[in-house]
Amino acid sequence: MSILVSAVSFVERYTLGLGKLGQNSMIKPFFKISNPKNIFIGKSVFIAEDSYLSVVCEVNGKKYSPIFRIGDSCCIGAGFVVACAKHITIGERVLISKRVFIGDSYHDYTDSRIAIMDQPMSEPNSVDIGDGTFVGINACILPGVKLGKNCVVGAGAVVTKSFPDYSVIAGNPAAIIKKQKKNEINRAR
Repeated sequence: MSILVSAVSFVERYTLGLGKLGQNSMIKPFFKISNPKNIFIGKSVFIAEDSYLSVVCEVNGKKYSPIFRIGDSCCIGAGFVVACAKHITIGERVLISKRVFIGDSYHDYTDSRIAIMDQPMSEPNSVDIGDGTFVGINACILPGVKLGKNCVVGAGAVVTKSFPDYSVIAGNPAAIIKKQKKNEINRAR
């Protein structure tokens, strides 16, 4: 089930069928979601226009039990795309730029006789984005990635593996370019 949404407020969450839409959260116009009952959005979350939360319960006959969660006080830029077949969690106070992709699975491509879109999904692998993290414009976060708290993901980074708290990562594939110390972060606030 997919829904094209013009704008969503706290009151409208019941018509969308979202698992949760926290108080003071807003989803901007032209937003598309699938399986809204499997989406849980915290308080004071902002999701900009042209975003798509693709939370899939079945693909090519295979069933999934996906859960997509966004913590409180997150701000997500336009053109955000999520592909969730298992479990994706975005922590609290996460800032995500425009045109970011986060996925816990992808269409398999191992059988060259079959069109990729007709092949089953790869085995889903959960994605977790830690509290206070920043994700730069055009970044991709792929299956199995766990980012610690207060990480920085550079613009255009393709994140294929996990990184600990306070990592600054960039590139394709993403690698640590700097490790911040906790006291450096506290002084900056």
